[in-house]
Amino acid sequence: MEDWTPNHTIAERIEFLVALERNKWSQEEASERFGIPRATLLGYIAAKDDLSSTESDSWSRCVARPGLPPPTDSSEALIVALVKQRDSAGILLCRGEIIDESASVIRGLKGKSTSAQNSWLTRFIARHKLASHIRRYPNKSKGKVYLKNPTSTCRVYPKKQEDGSEAFPVVILDGGACVTKSSHMQAVSPLVCETMAPCFRPDQEVYNLQVTERDLESIEPNEWLNDSVLLYFIREFIDAHSSTYNFDGQLFGSIFMAYNTKKRNMAKTHEAVRGITATFPCAKYTAILIPVCMDAHWSLIMQNPVLAIDGLTPDMLHVDSLQYHDTGRIERALCGYFRTEALQKYNIKKITYKVNCHNTNPRRAHSYDCGIFMLYFMREVNKAIVRTTGKLILPLSIANICSVPKTDRAHFKSGTLRMGYVKLFRNVQALQIENK
Repeated sequence: MEDWTPNHTIAERIEFLVALERNKWSQEEASERFGIPRATLLGYIAAKDDLSSTESDSWSRCVARPGLPPPTDSSEALIVALVKQRDSAGILLCRGEIIDESASVIRGLKGKSTSAQNSWLTRFIARHKLASHIRRYPNKSKGKVYLKNPTSTCRVYPKKQEDGSEAFPVVILDGGACVTKSSHMQAVSPLVCETMAPCFRPDQEVYNLQVTERDLESIEPNEWLNDSVLLYFIREFIDAHSSTYNFDGQLFGSIFMAYNTKKRNMAKTHEAVRGITATFPCAKYTAILIPVCMDAHWSLIMQNPVLAIDGLTPDMLHVDSLQYHDTGRIERALCGYFRTEALQKYNIKKITYKVNCHNTNPRRAHSYDCGIFMLYFMREVNKAIVRTTGKLILPLSIANICSVPKTDRAHFKSGTLRMGYVKLFRNVQALQIENK
């Protein structure tokens, strides 16, 4: 009997695996649908990680420092975050739109042929498990937004009709657009707690911040922390001194995304996103703390803008639980933005930041614990500032603040922190239910 082995390309093999996962077919059913032997399909499944690896992209085989991931890993994280953000808002990007967004971020992709771009995109979707977060073809009906069932990160508000009867809720997307939730959409995850968070836009002072049961699942062991949980924690569970302000994770994300899409032109970047700090009083605070989410990792930035206003050299302190983030990339985007802010608000023409990077001690052992560590040490910094009534000199004290004493390190475990965080949210939930 003649030995026959199908000659499928890497992209075709990945398409088989994506379809298998998305449709939840059994191996026998998938083998019959694809018209390939079951043994061959099992071989594709066993080699899945190799098929979707960034090493398959020839132009990504660049020289990297030992121990660091290939250059595309960090670039792809930005696109993954964008796809999931749009998906959480109920908008699915198509393959062509993802390629357009990626070409402005990933080095070497723009100049490749269409077939090479599609081949990369297929592997990209597979290695980041994005099959359920995108649509294959563009929306041909102009003027309409392709919506899927809204997830927990959408802000959904009940709405009453003029006669008093309840209408469909309104989904508020990140861009501020309102989309009516139709009757066939699934119910939103039950609400756990909510609060009004400050906002520095010219036309908005506060916004409603909600945490649902689905959001709380991100605090469970081995899960990545949800941004809604992180924002609520910063607003409600971190006591800040009057000289300190804690930003949420959206500030750096907005600046960094604009910085890359505007081809690192800071004037255009500031013009695009300056509304997020339009009414923020920099001169009021001696320290501002900014969570940084980049390359699928959380770290913390501390700045003292008042020094720049007084004509002195301000500090930018970077605290990282794994020394993973490139401090230089953060400095170029964040410090550049605040230099432009200082120029426009206070007519300060030149600011030179003194930049220092510090590691937490202990360092985190698992990648999914970065958000947990960031919140813990952000809280510790605020406690230290409160204890010294705002007179703490952060550059001199930050190394000690971000080091857990050796006697306590045996008890410093991310699982314990996660349990404590869940308890905080459940206590607030009980109080809000009681006060209703």
